Amino acid sequence: MSVEKLATTTNDMADAGSDLNLEGTMMTNGIVAQEKGKEQPGKTYYIDIEGSMHEWHAPTITVAQIIVLGGWDASAGVIEVDQDNNERTLAPDEVVELKPGHGFAKKIQWKRGDSLFESRLDEELALLQTRYPGSSRVGNWFHLPAVPLPDIGWDRQSTDVVLRVQPSYPGTEPYAFMVPEGIRFKGQIPDNYSEPVGEIVPFPGKWGQFSWLADNGQWRPAKTVASGSNLLNFAIGVNVRFMQGK
Repeated sequence: MSVEKLATTTNDMADAGSDLNLEGTMMTNGIVAQEKGKEQPGKTYYIDIEGSMHEWHAPTITVAQIIVLGGWDASAGVIEVDQDNNERTLAPDEVVELKPGHGFAKKIQWKRGDSLFESRLDEELALLQTRYPGSSRVGNWFHLPAVPLPDIGWDRQSTDVVLRVQPSYPGTEPYAFMVPEGIRFKGQIPDNYSEPVGEIVPFPGKWGQFSWLADNGQWRPAKTVASGSNLLNFAIGVNVRFMQGK
């Protein structure tokens, strides 16, 4: 994965409604299990567990230790999330080697139909619609129509934006966003952008993808959408990326 651009972030996401006019809430290039200092015994690692950073002083960690740090019941299990947001369920007795770009979250079992997950996504959509009217959702994909672009060299005045969340959301933070294929900045392909995407997007058209995610520990979701990190915060961070230009 290429190195993502940097954005700014707000530290207080406790009241998403009052933050709607704040334009910078996200940072990119999150590094998990980041080593501090040179290669030597006793070095410190930083482990991302559901958006919170924990110091660790060994190159490996057990599933039981992850659960203790995360503070959830052992019956929930643990998933490992790599730097491309791919998920892997860990065995209860597994010992994990810490790697840059990898984080951990509880394994959430969602019920079909009227589930907590579906309710959460409906609430996320309602919050997005307060700033991006006409936004819609298909499953865990969100479509934001005609997002204005700054007049600094983009080849269009506005663009549709697609966001996607993983089944373990909000424990697993959103990664990347998509725009209609062909976007250019001053005639050039933007940095950290690729097209076409290698998956089926449930909205019409062809799509390209910008790499983008929250920096170390900035993604801090809560039980309610408005009291912690949410997709509106992430979408505002997308605006910050557009302000950066190429």
